[in-house]
Amino acid sequence: KTGGGDADDPTQWTVDDASPVYLSPPELEDRGDGTYLSEFVPTVAGTYLAIVTRGGSAIEGSPFLFTVVPGTISAAHCTLECVDGEESDCPLPPNAARVGREAKFHVVARDAHGNVNTRPADTRPIDGDTFYYSAMGAGNYAEWRVAPEVGTAPGRYLATLSTTTAGKMEIRVTLGDELVKKVVTSVAPGLVSPAHCEATSDSFPYATAGVTHDVTIVTRDKYENRLIEGGSIPEIKADAVHVSSFNGSVALVPVTDASDGTYGAEFNLTRVGGWAIDAVFVGEKEDGAFVRADFSVVAGELDLSNTRVNGVLTPYPGPYTASSTTQSQFSVTFYDAAGNKRNVSTDLTDGTLRLVLTDGYNAEHAVPHDTPNFNETSGAFTVDFTCAKAGRLAITFVTSRGEPLLDADTGSPWEAIVNPGLPDLSETLVYGAGVEVAAWSQPNIVNVRAADAEGNPYATTPGNVTYACVFTTLGGGSVPSDFAVTQWTVYVGDGVYTVYYEPPAHTLPYNIKVVVTADGAQVDPAGKVVQVSAPATALSAFTSVVLNRYLEPLSSDEANELGFRAGQTARLLLEARDENGAPRSPPTADYFRASVFPSAGVTTSNVTLTAQGRVAFEFVATRAGEYSVLVEYSPTGTSGTYSPLGGNWDSVGDVDAGYVRVLVRSATRANAANVTVIKAFDAGSSEGSVSAGTAATVRLASVDEHGNRVTHTGAMGAEAYAGLLRPVSSDADNVNSVIREVAGALVDNEDGTYDLNFVPTVAGTYELVATLGGVEIAATSGVVVKVRHAEVFALATTFNPTLDVCEYMGVGGEIFEFLVQARDAFGNLHDDGDEKFTLSVTDSPADAVTIKSPAVVANPNGTYTATFTPYTSGDYSLKVTHEGSGLTLLNDFKIAVASGKADKDRVTLGGAGGFHGGKAGVAQSFTVYVRDAYDNPVASNPADGIAMPVYSDESLATKITECVLAETPGEVGQLTATYTITDTGTY
Repeated sequence: KTGGGDADDPTQWTVDDASPVYLSPPELEDRGDGTYLSEFVPTVAGTYLAIVTRGGSAIEGSPFLFTVVPGTISAAHCTLECVDGEESDCPLPPNAARVGREAKFHVVARDAHGNVNTRPADTRPIDGDTFYYSAMGAGNYAEWRVAPEVGTAPGRYLATLSTTTAGKMEIRVTLGDELVKKVVTSVAPGLVSPAHCEATSDSFPYATAGVTHDVTIVTRDKYENRLIEGGSIPEIKADAVHVSSFNGSVALVPVTDASDGTYGAEFNLTRVGGWAIDAVFVGEKEDGAFVRADFSVVAGELDLSNTRVNGVLTPYPGPYTASSTTQSQFSVTFYDAAGNKRNVSTDLTDGTLRLVLTDGYNAEHAVPHDTPNFNETSGAFTVDFTCAKAGRLAITFVTSRGEPLLDADTGSPWEAIVNPGLPDLSETLVYGAGVEVAAWSQPNIVNVRAADAEGNPYATTPGNVTYACVFTTLGGGSVPSDFAVTQWTVYVGDGVYTVYYEPPAHTLPYNIKVVVTADGAQVDPAGKVVQVSAPATALSAFTSVVLNRYLEPLSSDEANELGFRAGQTARLLLEARDENGAPRSPPTADYFRASVFPSAGVTTSNVTLTAQGRVAFEFVATRAGEYSVLVEYSPTGTSGTYSPLGGNWDSVGDVDAGYVRVLVRSATRANAANVTVIKAFDAGSSEGSVSAGTAATVRLASVDEHGNRVTHTGAMGAEAYAGLLRPVSSDADNVNSVIREVAGALVDNEDGTYDLNFVPTVAGTYELVATLGGVEIAATSGVVVKVRHAEVFALATTFNPTLDVCEYMGVGGEIFEFLVQARDAFGNLHDDGDEKFTLSVTDSPADAVTIKSPAVVANPNGTYTATFTPYTSGDYSLKVTHEGSGLTLLNDFKIAVASGKADKDRVTLGGAGGFHGGKAGVAQSFTVYVRDAYDNPVASNPADGIAMPVYSDESLATKITECVLAETPGEVGQLTATYTITDTGTY
């Protein structure tokens, strides 16, 4: 209307050229009575100008003004629309509206042609019907209301709703009882609320130091709804709360935004103590600060390389004093790889602790100890023990998996020195040629060695002790009138003192008593009776002796254990004596000579004269074993004839005279390059094959750098072998886990051999990686083991697809097929294919058509294909049985068999309705019955390929509308088809 005049005046109106609606009425019909008729059907409501001309000129009154008002409101053509300008609160698009805010939309009343019905309510042809809307959403949200008309926008009806629970929502609008529209949508969460967000981790409340853990922060709004979008948290950190010597934060990078409201990161903290996960939020947020997630970092796995053995209030154990009554102590503190105290009260008792003392003669003695006492405050174990022997105390410990505790500085068990107690005069050792025979006018030898009350000889000087001898002549013969003995004392070493004395010369041999004193106190008042004679003119091979380092004669009837090791210098002392047995230094060292048998691998050096007038013979043997050393003496040196020594033998005529036997032990530790495999993996079905869950054992022999099998001793303890099976390939899928490395448990056989025991449970091929002291063992390079499945375990049987999928995958007339997977107890596929399963259908629909027989067929890979073909839709019950065990694996397992696809030859029409005809402008309905090829009702909507267009001609060339198809409530296989045709005719 462009004019300012009366609205009924056509001249006040002009055509809107921007969006004109033109109608082309049929030609005027001459009715033969001076009137002409034109009929037309407008479909767009609005104000029209009807222009009537005759002979090209407008007739009187043309153009004529008339109004087309909307028709009856049609529920099927009404629309739901967002309120202009308030789209952010519109619940119709998914996740547009948010919780906690009023969501709104308009129901737009339209007639069958889509015209908005803006007519006044009292003139609106809706027969008193009302728009109702309901909303059903997550969190049991339910709303049912009448939509009131918007006063400023006739034809629009306002629907509002408000929920605090995000998630799926179904909105349903009806006109009276007739459905207008059903919308399935969703309501989005609100703004992120840090106070309602949460950090989660499988490691809470205790995380392990040095281990990587995952942490996830779940974001929520203030109504506890999970957010569904990202962008809120760029930074996650771990704050130290109660951590010794650290009070900062550790940034966890990178932070992974999953774009679903969750954020992930990893942390690997090495400091034990209290920590808290914190998050930094960006962007819009509301309602408080993030509540940090507190957790504790506890020490990681036991790492023996960091374990410490200490004395009481001292950094190292010992030195101790030998005693059969007084206890000694040391402590053991266990740490993880990061150096954190473990504070686990069972760390020591879970393994094996042994104390072994090696005395000065290389004999080993087990030392008892009390039950260790654990101090929860310090994390240390205190061990009390009583050791009556002196020597080197080895503290050996192995874990339950055979891992030994070694001193990182030495590569051997921790050691402590146990010293003898206070010298005890009654236990002092007195020996040497000078307490048996003596020659006047030359030095004679008395060896003195202190010992404690337990009989432990000193291997070092006992302190400021002065040793001397008291000499008295004995009656019964002629003695020197001016009897005076010259003496002096020398500390030789290894706890041995030598008292040299020269008795005066006389015309005849005479007897004296020799009493040794320590600081003036007599060691043995009875003393030793010694005959003093004139010095012999020559030294004798038959009286000369071989000594150990304590100047004691070697045994002649057994191999002497002198602590000799392969590759180390062995040393013997040779003492020349005259024909009477009195010792005297030879002119030069080469008056002695020595040979070692067997000689292979033996390096000898020249004999040398010592400061005490003895001759030292040294050799190096690289092969462990028993050796014979032939020692000979020549009275004139190299120019004379050498004879075997006889002083160590009871008889100079002994056939073994001159040959002393000594033991050479292997080196104390093995060499990784020389370790040998003496027992390969136990054979299962073939070499190198074992069954899952059974032990796979490889036995290793310790060999030193010289090729000797290492001799086991208690003081040496176990060697630091370790091993793992590293996956090469997985031979079969495992339902429980992926294939992973398998760590071996070490067993010390205490004979120089060690077993590495592995128990792999996942089938596949593994390579053996064995190490000694962290160095890879060459002999195990390339060793592999094939792990096969174990015996079938019926209760571990699985199905593919999984049962939750199988439950709904049946379709009438199609083969129902699934796989039965035979597995062992560890979840490995049992791929022998020798099992038998049966499938039976124990229940089916009452009117079911005959089913093709169920069958189970073996496949080559350990799976079994179970099949049957149901024709009738409905619920079936299945039973699967393992014949070998008789166990029922599936019993009364319900599956739903759905109808198949619609069969065009089985789609029929029925009902009272519209396919027989109807009335223009009035909605007509009828029923469509849909069946599949087996006459099962098809439970589906028109998306199953069914469409019902309406044509105005029999050639189906002109489509004028399409039936609206909807599922008939409460009926399966039935659709209600609805159409509205505004023009009369045949369709």
